[in-house]
Amino acid sequence: MSETAEAQMEQCSGEERHGRDPEGDVLTEGQSLSPSSMQNNSWRSTRDRRSLPSLPNTSQTICRSISQSLPEEERQEKLMEASMGLAVKKLQDSLSTTPKGSLESLQTQVEAVQKEWCCLAKDLRNEPQCQQPPTSTASDTEMQNTMEQARKAIHRLQAESASWEALLDKHRSKAEQLDRQLEQCLENGVMLDPSCLAQSSQSQLIQNKPDYHSVLRRQRSVLSTVELVMDTQCKMVRELRSRQEQAQLLVNETSSRLAADVGFQYLSSDPVRDLLAGPLSTNTSSTV
Repeated sequence: MSETAEAQMEQCSGEERHGRDPEGDVLTEGQSLSPSSMQNNSWRSTRDRRSLPSLPNTSQTICRSISQSLPEEERQEKLMEASMGLAVKKLQDSLSTTPKGSLESLQTQVEAVQKEWCCLAKDLRNEPQCQQPPTSTASDTEMQNTMEQARKAIHRLQAESASWEALLDKHRSKAEQLDRQLEQCLENGVMLDPSCLAQSSQSQLIQNKPDYHSVLRRQRSVLSTVELVMDTQCKMVRELRSRQEQAQLLVNETSSRLAADVGFQYLSSDPVRDLLAGPLSTNTSSTV
């Protein structure tokens, strides 16, 4: 900034401090500045402000160069190619200013990456065309079998439902016919046979079933004899059990008395089992 401009700014600031505007007008306390002084102040503040330059927006340039009418896959491919080209250009610029930077090795790596990218893009373009329908696996076969069984079950249920609906319609028509006949008979004063009014599908079976009461009456004497025999057998079993208990008590008393006479203080309650296990325990002790 020149010395003349600095002097003018100091003069203006001094005049503002003393209540004068740059044009020489006297300002009182609480009085606002004139529009011309405000405009000059804003111009000076704008001239003195140092702002950074705007950054280049390369992404908009790349996107603007890609046509929107292309399919999404081609637009993505062109975006990747443009991004790679921009990155390579920036690397080349940085390597040109870097000491011992090898542009040849960078170019070799760039060519290898571009070749891989071209192969990958080609595979991605050809993938939808060469895609074959997946072969049916075991799970698909099981799913098809399950679906077939479900369809058969649905058809069977539909047929059964239709047959039940037909039977219901048949009984409904019969009931309506019987209602009409009953109304006519009531109007004429004629009594109908109850057996003719309601005939179910099981009426013939119910009428032909055996008379179990008469069968039981005929077999009453046999049943009484069987009951007496069963009572006798029960009494015999109870008597045998009481005799067995008495014999067991007698054996225990005799064993205790004989053990006391011989001098065995601790006689086992099951001597037969001890005798059977005796030789085995003797052999075991001798082996040890």
